[in-house]
Amino acid sequence: MFKLIIVTSVLVLAIVVGVSWYLPISRNVEVTSNYGEEIYFPVSVALAKLQSLDEVLTFHGTLAPKAQVIVVPKVPGRVAKVHVQVGDSIRKGNVLVELEAHELRLQMQQAQAGLAMAQANLDRALAGARPAEIEQAQANFEQAQASYKNVSVTYERAVHLYEQGVMSGKDWDAITAQYTVASAQLRGAEKAMELVHLGARVEDIAAARASVAQGQAVYELARLSYENARISAPISGVVSRLNADVGGMVGTGTMVVTIVDSSSVRLQVSVGEVDVVKIRPGQQVQVLLNALPNQEITGVVATVAPAAEQGGLFPITIEISNEEGQFKPGMYGTAHIVVRQEIDVVTIPTRAISSHNGAPHVYRVFADTADLVPVSLGLQVQGSVEVQGVALGDQVVVAGQNNLRPGGRVRVTRTEE
Repeated sequence: MFKLIIVTSVLVLAIVVGVSWYLPISRNVEVTSNYGEEIYFPVSVALAKLQSLDEVLTFHGTLAPKAQVIVVPKVPGRVAKVHVQVGDSIRKGNVLVELEAHELRLQMQQAQAGLAMAQANLDRALAGARPAEIEQAQANFEQAQASYKNVSVTYERAVHLYEQGVMSGKDWDAITAQYTVASAQLRGAEKAMELVHLGARVEDIAAARASVAQGQAVYELARLSYENARISAPISGVVSRLNADVGGMVGTGTMVVTIVDSSSVRLQVSVGEVDVVKIRPGQQVQVLLNALPNQEITGVVATVAPAAEQGGLFPITIEISNEEGQFKPGMYGTAHIVVRQEIDVVTIPTRAISSHNGAPHVYRVFADTADLVPVSLGLQVQGSVEVQGVALGDQVVVAGQNNLRPGGRVRVTRTEE
């Protein structure tokens, strides 16, 4: 019976002591034993170390070709020849399809003849009269002048005779008519001489020049129509689609050939407003394609949209060299862009950071005491954070700090790497 009382008393004492140890820990107060010994709280610590941090943005998108062109005829017609097939590599300027061009060639020749005629008329107007024409005009003038002199002498005599009443009215009328005709012939010959020496009028020359310009334009249009019957490649690349058969008709809106230039490909991604300000053209990008997971691919930011699209995202284009043609448009990829780097800065685990009065703090352990230290935070990457306020090699508490108070005693049970 006596032994039972002793055992019971020991159990009660143990429970009381256990509770007395538990309550101070849970209330984060300094604890002492019944003998005045201080309690040491177990904690895990990590050392502040030098580390280089990279802020990396990750986006997803699909590959698109450098260029894709749909070729359509500039003139309608019937297909005469098809020079390519799907999958063919072509160079800029290669003939893809030919249309029947007999009528177009005749139209060009007709326009060329019209231009030649207009040019001949202009040349004649600019050159003026020929020497033979000038001599003829001079001879006509001299003849008209001589005739006028003879008629004038006869006319002057007839005037005196008619006034004296010697000449009959019939004879007077005949002489007057001869004089009038001779005068008109002289004026006509004189005017013809003037025109021969002056050449074409300014208005006539201007009209001739306009005819030449019009003829040139008509000829150029006809020539272009004839040349456009040969449909050529506007870019270098690969034929991805063909829609032309010999004997078939095509119009000016018919898609004949589609050409894809994949000498380089572009990864198109969308970026939010917080991240777009960190990205600029020329930045290098690491790209991972789902189809080629083990291949390291480097690209360059080609364009950054100046305005967001309807969804509030900014389109970004990343250009990737593809000389060997292994990257196919439509492949899905992930882009990693390093937008900020901090070299050899003091870092600690983010788990060491706690908030006190709205500001970041850490518990720094020196000897067996934990001091609460305010810190300033910088770049945070994958569980590490750049920090100011602790020195290289300082121990900071990363586990067990919930039970600590400034100046509390601690026992380091684990030091993390």
